[in-house]
Order: sequence, then structure tokens, then C-alpha cells
Amino acid sequence: ADLLIGERFTTFLQDATQRHDLVLLDSPAAQTAPETLAIAARAQGNVMVARNGLSRVRAFQELAREIGEVGGVMIGTVLSGA
Repeated sequence: ADLLIGERFTTFLQDATQRHDLVLLDSPAAQTAPETLAIAARAQGNVMVARNGLSRVRAFQELAREIGEVGGVMIGTVLSGA
């Protein structure tokens, strides 16, 4: 997690966005990995993925709020397994 909040990660993202039209970052589920919010804060936009029948609406809403609190921008959601 320390790597993702440091200057090296920020520099990597800046370099990647200058070299490429689109940079996608995949992260573990936020409930199991604290670095997820660090990634969300540095991304230009975030898409949350909910699993049909597994993800809880309240937890999903809470995560969206937490992403906003760290400065992340939500741009969409995906429902998988529907």
C-alpha cells in the first residue's frame, strides 16, 4: 500500500497518462485492500463494479462516498453477473 501513496506511483501515473490515450487501473475489492482508496484518489475517474446478488447497496453507496471523500471522481458503475 505504501508504494501506491508515494511519489513513485504519482510519477508513474503522470508518465502513463502522457504516453497513452487511456490508462486503466484495476484494484482489489475496497473492503479487502486499503490501497484501493489511494488508487481511486489518483485516478482521473473511477468505475465501481458490483456483483449481482453479492454486492450490498448500502456498502456500494458507502464506498462511493469514501471515494469522493479522498478526492476521487465517480464516472460510472457496472453490474456484473446479471
